[in-house]
Amino acid sequence: MGMQLGKLTGKIIGSGVEAHKVLGSGPLQSVCEKNHCYDFSLRGLAFKRHHSLAVAYRGIKLDRDCVPLLRARLDIVVAGEIPD
Repeated sequence: MGMQLGKLTGKIIGSGVEAHKVLGSGPLQSVCEKNHCYDFSLRGLAFKRHHSLAVAYRGIKLDRDCVPLLRARLDIVVAGEIPD
């Protein structure tokens, strides 16, 4: 990770504080997510939206084909990679 963890954390938290100042508490999750992504772009932070996760149960990798209701994902990943 190119950016120091403390500096990165400060930018992420700053984005959340700014969103709260503008939107207040209680907006829909989808509104907050879009707002955070826009703010991350303004702050020069690399991010991914809707990153799917591999879910394993007792050594078997589950996916949407074998478990249709499985929707394991991260809404936003900032400045990093999540290994499968």
